[in-house]
Parts: sequence; structure tokens; C-alpha cells
Amino acid sequence: MPLVAGLASAITGLAVTFRPDLMANGRLPTGGDMGAHHYIAKSLATEFPRRLWIWGSGWYAGMPLLHFYFPLPYAAMLALSPVLGYPVAFKIIATAGVASIPFSMASCLRLLGADKYTTAFGLAFSLVFLYNDSYTILGGNIDSTMAGEFAYAISLSLVLLLIGITYRRLVIEERRDIATLVLPSLLLGAIFLSHVLPVPAAVVAFAVMIPGRRWLPRLWRLALIGLLGLGVAAALLIPLLARMDYTAHPKWNPVRGWAIFVGGPACSGTCRWSTAPAAMVILAATGVALAVITRRRWTLVPTAIALTGAAGTLLWPAGAVWNLRWLPLFYVGCAMLASFACGEVMKAIASRSETETVARGSASIAIAAIATFAMLTSQYAPSWVIYNYSGYQAKPGWEEYQDLMTTLGDLDDARIMWEYSDKYQEFGTTRALELIPYWTDRRSMEGLLIESSITAPGHFIMQSETSMKSTGAVPGVPYPGFDFEAGLEHMKIYGIGYFVAFTDEVKAAARTNGLPEVAKSGRFTIFEVDSGGEVEVPRYRPLLGDRDAWRDQSLEWLENPSAPVVFPQSEVGPSAKQLNPAVRPEFELLPAAEDAHVRVDRPKDGVIEFRTNKVGEPHIVKESWFPTWSVEGAEGPYLVTPSLMLVFPTQEDVRLVEKARSLDRLAQVVSLLALAAIGLMGLLGRRKLGMLAAQPQSEG
Repeated sequence: MPLVAGLASAITGLAVTFRPDLMANGRLPTGGDMGAHHYIAKSLATEFPRRLWIWGSGWYAGMPLLHFYFPLPYAAMLALSPVLGYPVAFKIIATAGVASIPFSMASCLRLLGADKYTTAFGLAFSLVFLYNDSYTILGGNIDSTMAGEFAYAISLSLVLLLIGITYRRLVIEERRDIATLVLPSLLLGAIFLSHVLPVPAAVVAFAVMIPGRRWLPRLWRLALIGLLGLGVAAALLIPLLARMDYTAHPKWNPVRGWAIFVGGPACSGTCRWSTAPAAMVILAATGVALAVITRRRWTLVPTAIALTGAAGTLLWPAGAVWNLRWLPLFYVGCAMLASFACGEVMKAIASRSETETVARGSASIAIAAIATFAMLTSQYAPSWVIYNYSGYQAKPGWEEYQDLMTTLGDLDDARIMWEYSDKYQEFGTTRALELIPYWTDRRSMEGLLIESSITAPGHFIMQSETSMKSTGAVPGVPYPGFDFEAGLEHMKIYGIGYFVAFTDEVKAAARTNGLPEVAKSGRFTIFEVDSGGEVEVPRYRPLLGDRDAWRDQSLEWLENPSAPVVFPQSEVGPSAKQLNPAVRPEFELLPAAEDAHVRVDRPKDGVIEFRTNKVGEPHIVKESWFPTWSVEGAEGPYLVTPSLMLVFPTQEDVRLVEKARSLDRLAQVVSLLALAAIGLMGLLGRRKLGMLAAQPQSEG
């Protein structure tokens, strides 16, 4: 009866929140970051499954889409799209993580060895976790999923299954057959391909599994699971780690304080005090005490997860990963420990035959009450789902938004910079204009996956100069504030062809700076920017900069742009006669720039072709540099300020191509070998493998 109550509560709650009519309406989901993810899926469709990541020219002057993010959720969307249509497929996959967490948590508890009462309470307390409003972007709960962090929830659900299955097979059953390792290895690979941040929960759970009888064979099995899981995801992980330096490198300052551990707001904006998580944390502390008293080994797993989440939140320093990203693990561990506390109480009552019926009834009522309280005290989750899944087409600004996309699509092909405004929420999300390359074939300067782009810091500097309000989306970057004249110079550097103004103040600034109007759409005015083309010969001969200091020097250069500075990222760079040393105080003018004629063609994303009459002279290609670019008919491409490409043509016709390199192919081979090894292990069935099948040994 308690398990039935738990299942009924979870299924009913999720069905009420994620209403079938919303899931099946065929409208494009919007809201927060979720409203901008669609360009990623659209782009991946052009290359998948040949590549797990692709070049997206539609954002940040070009960026490596999914090179530093996780492709599995998008691949699943593409797999379902032919049958269900993309909007429905997106909603099913985006919802899959949070919708499966209650059942993954209950399964994990049962597999760990928890009794039926604890398992049933796991379903209830998983809803407390899901409907927690104290944070909206950190991952795992419904609010974060609606904000766009659906990949985290998918990964977390898989982590819970991985922990439960591995503990059951290796610790409780002490299985030694090869087939035991197949499913955990595949799950771990899927976790890495979904989102890496929940992985520490699996790591500490594995560590807890090692001590005890026959610990050495168990250690080897866990290590093999880890190696095979990493191998499955090698096609993503090896290039990601090798090229990590070519990202935005945000510097998040840590947020501390006891309140965030008891349902206190963990971010600004919509975050608020959440009562149910506070009660859950108190019950979790009781669960720890009961775990010590009862000496149940499996309780070390959720305890370790909670402590890891707390330690990461308290101790993680400033850097590219925000310390609060550890907080969801704390709440997950607490949900499992609170379930144990309540389960132990009910089990004690049920231990006497005359009170067993009372215990079952009380547990069922308590489970239903906890689930109901969690859902009723959530002010955002249910309404946020309605807002997002009703779609762009249901928003009050839909017609104006659609007209703007049509207008932009009718313009000549050129990169588009647009003023930021929080009033774009009328269209469904303040990030609605990031979908310019989704609705049209035009390119937006701004996009999602900010951390994945080396151009993002420069873009958000430019945003602050050209918008009355700005986001400052890359922490640690010095933002100058509104200065349209400086912003216009930066737009020319990045090859912007059009600027979209929204407010009267910015429109006036654009006119004052001589930008001609080319179109109007609703409240928007579109101005043309003469940026000198997307490939140009610079006015000054480039300077040679410090290869290892390119990031800081590029930001400094943006404050006062002059001669471009090139930072060769390999041992082979431009010859000395092609460059001036950066220490020279004077800049050498390039007369060739005055009568240069360059014609550019973009046959597809990741390919840039141009013809020039200035063979041998430096040419700046206004597309983000990345190690996977190569060039035919020129020397280069070299990284040049602020984050673009520099080539020296050796003939009139030049072709740049972004494509997989030997490192990427090697990583793919590793993944294929890992999958082949797992497949072989499955075929071998229950045969035992070498030392993994060693006879029981003493632990002396």
C-alpha cells in the first residue's frame, strides 16, 4: 500500500504538472534558456551521427556547437522527431529527466537494499527535490529544467540507476560474471554524454562500495566500469579536455551561506525560500543519526552524496564552474536520507503484527501528504511548465516576433547584432532573438552555450556598449557600459552587417553615428553596418603577441583596437617578415588595404571561400578561430585579436574548412573500441574474467 501511494503520488503529480495537452500541442517550447536550444538541434541534424559536434556559424561569429556540451539529449530528440515532430520530441526528452527521477530514486533505494517503506518514501521526497523553488538554474529540479538545464536532470536520473544497479550487483550479490559490467558501463557512458556535473555522485558512491570482503576484485570491477564508461564517451571527452583552453573561461564568484542548505534562495531573480526542502533536510539529519544507530551500510551512499554536495558548495573556489552547481547533489542525498528516516519509523511501527496495518495506512497518508505539500508549496514549477510548453506561438508578442524574423530573413546574408532588452520576454524568453538562425538562414551574434565560445567575452562587451540594459553573461569580464560609438567599432571588427535596435535611445544613438536604416518591423529598427566585409586586409600590419597570454591581451586590445595582434597556437606561425613584433611602438600601415577587393562566399556552415587581389598580404577572416579550422590556398589560419582568424593567401582563391582532425578521429575510435569491448562482454555472458573472478581472499 505505501508503494502504491508513492507511485500514485508521483505519477499523478507529474501528469498534472506536465499535462498531456501541453506535451502534444506541437508548439515550439520557449522560456529561459530552453527557448534558445532549438538552433543546436537543428544544426546537429546536418552532421549527426557522423559527428557529435558541429560548427555553428549562427552564433558568436561561429562556435563549436556541442564540442564543450553534451550531445545525447539532442541526439534523442532527432531520433524521435521523424515520428513525433520536433516540438513534441523536444518536450519528451526535455521532460524525461525530471519525470524519471522519482522512479530512478526509488529504484536506487530498493537496489541499495532499502525496505519497501523507505522505497515508497523515496518517491515522495523525490518530488520535494523536483518542486524545490530555492534555485532555478543549478540543475535537477523542474525549475532548472524549464530554465534549460534539462540535460542535467537526464544525467542525474541515470546516475541514480547506475549507483543502484552497481551496488546491487557488486556489493550485495557479489557477482563476478563479465555480463555484470555491461549495463553499468553503458549507463556511465550515457551519463558523460548527457551531463558531467552529476558524475561526482557516482564517484563517491563507487568509493563507498570498495571496502569490505573481497574488496580488491570489486575495486577492479569498478575501475573497469569507469574505464569503459569513459571510453564510450571518449568521442566527446578527449577533444573537450584537449581544447578546454579555447572557451570563454568565465570566473564565477562562489556564493556561501547556511541558508542555501535549508531551502534558502540560491540565486537571484525567481529563487525564493522553499519550505519543503527545509523540512526534508531536517529529516535527512535524523536519517544520518538512524544510519549510525542501525549500521546499515547502504546508507553510506546517500550520506556520501549529500556530504559531497555540501563540501563542493562550501569549498569550491571561484572559477569556470560555479560552486552552487554542487548544491543539487546535497539535496538528492538528503531526499534519500529523509526517506530512510521516515521508512525506519514506519518499519518500527509495523514490526508488531497488531500495528502493521496502522503503519501501512500511516505511511500511505504521509507519502501522499509529503507529495501534495511539495507540489502545493511550489510557486513556479507548474506555471513555468505551462508557460514554456504552451510555446512561442501562444505568447502575446508572437505576431511581432514572427514579422521580425520574416524581415530579417529577407535581408542580404550578414551577421546580425541586436540590442538586448528584458521586454523580449513578451516573445517567450529574453533570448528569443537568439533563434534568428533557427527561423531564418541569417546569423545572430548572440546565442546559447556561452562558455563554449572564445568570442563570447568580446560579444558581451559589445552588448553592454550597444544596449540600455545588458546581461554581463561572462563573469569576470570588465564591462564598459553604454557607449554606442565604441560598440560600433567593435561591430566592424566582428563583421556585423546589421544592427537591430529596440529602444528609442539606442535608435537615436545609431542614427547619430551615421548608420542608415534599411528596414523596420514593429518596434524594431534595423540599421546597416559597413564593417568592411567578412574578410578584409587590415589597415596595419599585424603584431606578434604572447602565445600563452592571448586571452588577457585580446580583452585589453578591445579597449583600444589598433593593429591586430596574432597569437600562433602551434609551433608553426607567420614568418617574422609578415609581422611586426608587439614591442615596436609604431604601427606599419598596409597600403594594400586601400585597394583590396575580396569576394566572400559561404556555401555552408564551417566553409568560407574568398577570392582576393592581394596575395601574400594578411587577411582577417571574421569568424571565430578554433583548432579544427584548416585553409587551402593560404598560410594559417592563426588566432588574431580579438578571437578571429588571420591568413596569408598564397593564391587568389582561398578556402577555409572546419572539420574533424586526427584527435577527433582517434577519440571516435576509442569510443568504438569501448563499445565493441562492452558488446564482447555481453556475448561472453556469465563467463568469468581473469583476476576479476579470483577466489575469495582474506582481507588481512
